[in-house]
Amino acid sequence: MPVMPIEEWIEEHSSEGDAIWYVKRLSGNDTGLTGGHQVGIYVPRPIAFELFPAIDTVDKKNPRQNFDLMIDSHPASDVSQAKVVAIYYNARRVPGETGTRNEVRITRFGGRQSPFQDVDNTSALTALVFRAGKDGQVRANAWVCESVEEEDAIEGLVGPIDPGKAVRWSRQQPVGPLFGRLTRGTAPAAPVGRMSREEIPAAWINNFPSGQEIVDKTVELFPGTGLDPDKRLVRRRDVEWEIFQSIERAGSMETVARGFEQFEEFLKFANSVMQRRKSRSGNSLEFHVRHILGEEGLVEGVDFSFNARIEGGKKPDFLFPNKGRYEDPEHPATELRILAAKTTLRDRWRQIMREADRIPLKHAITLQEGLSDNQFREMREAGLQLVVPVPLWSKYPQGIRDELWSLERFIAEARALRK
Repeated sequence: MPVMPIEEWIEEHSSEGDAIWYVKRLSGNDTGLTGGHQVGIYVPRPIAFELFPAIDTVDKKNPRQNFDLMIDSHPASDVSQAKVVAIYYNARRVPGETGTRNEVRITRFGGRQSPFQDVDNTSALTALVFRAGKDGQVRANAWVCESVEEEDAIEGLVGPIDPGKAVRWSRQQPVGPLFGRLTRGTAPAAPVGRMSREEIPAAWINNFPSGQEIVDKTVELFPGTGLDPDKRLVRRRDVEWEIFQSIERAGSMETVARGFEQFEEFLKFANSVMQRRKSRSGNSLEFHVRHILGEEGLVEGVDFSFNARIEGGKKPDFLFPNKGRYEDPEHPATELRILAAKTTLRDRWRQIMREADRIPLKHAITLQEGLSDNQFREMREAGLQLVVPVPLWSKYPQGIRDELWSLERFIAEARALRK
């Protein structure tokens, strides 16, 4: 059992002014699921160098710093107290070196006994809370979530965390900067979607646009002509991410510059930012899939229904061919499909199994970056078929990739239901 309930842990570690939180979802590389050489927790360089300034150097190869870590979510583990190490793999920047790495990872958690290296924890929301002691030594506490309830509690503090994304949070900066794939040094100087204040519609500065409006802008800036549905979805999500951050920066900077007369005003502002992030995270994938279905020739209301209310007040994300056919008892159940859109699965996949009673085999599209073989088999046995964009397949174990469906394959299946 954890050392204390998650709510108490959050309260204890969020009330201290010097604590810096780093929150992310564990990737397959983090846990060792994919068998890559990059095992260890990835930390964006800006955060890592803030916490461990001594490793921000190219005077020697792969500088490192040890620190103590307490894994409070798993105190019974043999490695709940670990002496871990932050390593800056800097070969790309060191003169005379031929390597390509330029990243920071935290390693030496204690092998498979550690929850950080448990492949079943791939995609688990994880919080690391760092403090620098009077002796200058960094110490950290960690929580690896094991339930949706624990994840919801942490996201209630720091905001939603999508796969491949992370956030830095502190009491002094509760609206923490977001970090994503494009911050790893591999992005072009000006990624598609990154907008200057002048490029953002004026109405969006003071009145944040809806999720649908941002997705529409994404399609305008990145039509994705010539890309298959899978690549189009993944690229558009990255473009949308850039647009969202551009709008957030422009609006937030103006608000922060004006200042706050009372702390309550600042908290209200921070909460509004968190709610926007939560809203985007909850609806983004649905809106993108809906748009792509239309681009692929499927007509809403004819070939599919979106968020249609059916028996028991249930509202599945997508029904095929449509709500009318689903509710027609004469229409064969074998010619019906459901597609749920879930950015992450974890225990959330169980909710899908209670939707659309007439359809025994459910389909779910997800952006989750990896899944253990045990978790995958449990889903398959329950009657869930995973739809994963092909660019993400490399993040799954080799043994289950052949059993994944691409979005393109599912769309072909939906077309075949036309009568």
